[in-house]
Amino acid sequence: MKSPAGWAPQEADAHAAPQEVCSRGGLVVAGVVIGLCAITFLYSIVAIRNSGFQVGVPTSVDELKELHGHLTRLQEEHMGLVIAFFASLYLLKQTFAIPGSIFMNLPAGSSLGVWRAFPMVTLLCSCGASLCYGLSQMVGRHTIRRLAASKFEQFEAMLRKQNENLVFYLISLRLFPFTPNWAINAISPLVGIKFPTFFLTITVGLAPYHFLTC
Repeated sequence: MKSPAGWAPQEADAHAAPQEVCSRGGLVVAGVVIGLCAITFLYSIVAIRNSGFQVGVPTSVDELKELHGHLTRLQEEHMGLVIAFFASLYLLKQTFAIPGSIFMNLPAGSSLGVWRAFPMVTLLCSCGASLCYGLSQMVGRHTIRRLAASKFEQFEAMLRKQNENLVFYLISLRLFPFTPNWAINAISPLVGIKFPTFFLTITVGLAPYHFLTC
């Protein structure tokens, strides 16, 4: 059966050596990007706290309101620090498939306004998810496939059924997330979804969610 342009079924270790070289190079790049995000996040945390503000990751409505107040006052004096803190935290959250985007989108929208926050969180979400995609492809391929082989087989079977309208199917998975987005991010490279298709569908599919929560 012919595969759609955005999907390539995974074959058993053909061209394993070239892929191993590419994986190592990609892993180095991903490591550098993640390291820069972590350094930026830590620097912004220290700088913000030295300015007399306390910020962290909100886990409840009350903490969300408190964070909003801190960010609103802080951005008047240190807008660059606010953006650095938020962007690095969002990228790290997405990279390691940590749920809870709504707790990031709400303070961004209330502090920056929807028309600035919406494109920013959309881009950060797609870029962070791309790092998750890359890490899963390079590090988790054999381990995750071995531990959850049945789930991959089910997902691949669904992809085969939807091979004529793959892009629309993947967008619908984002619009109606019966499968958690973090799981789709991690599984996608392992079942052969090509990166351009992945990036397009997550950007378009999650855009309404980001707009509504900003």
